Amino acid sequence: MSARATLWLLGPPSDTIVYVNECKATCTNMNGWFAALYFLFFAVIAGGAFAMMWGNIRNTSWDKPAKRHPEAPQPGEDVLYANFSREKLEELYQK
Repeated sequence: MSARATLWLLGPPSDTIVYVNECKATCTNMNGWFAALYFLFFAVIAGGAFAMMWGNIRNTSWDKPAKRHPEAPQPGEDVLYANFSREKLEELYQK
């Protein structure tokens, strides 16, 4: 068998070249779609991340007055507390 007969078994050279060219055109078109889809999803995720950060920054703004806890003592009210200073502890230990 000659080299020419071997190539003919794979198909005519012109059909093979046309098929490869059509495949390259289709693949290039699909690569473009995949790139567009990738950047679309990238933009959606980046926009969502920015929106979440912006919302968190606005919620923790320092312009708003802090809410008081309902059990917090009012200004001037006496508060019961424990004194754990060294002198007090030594005094309790000696008793």
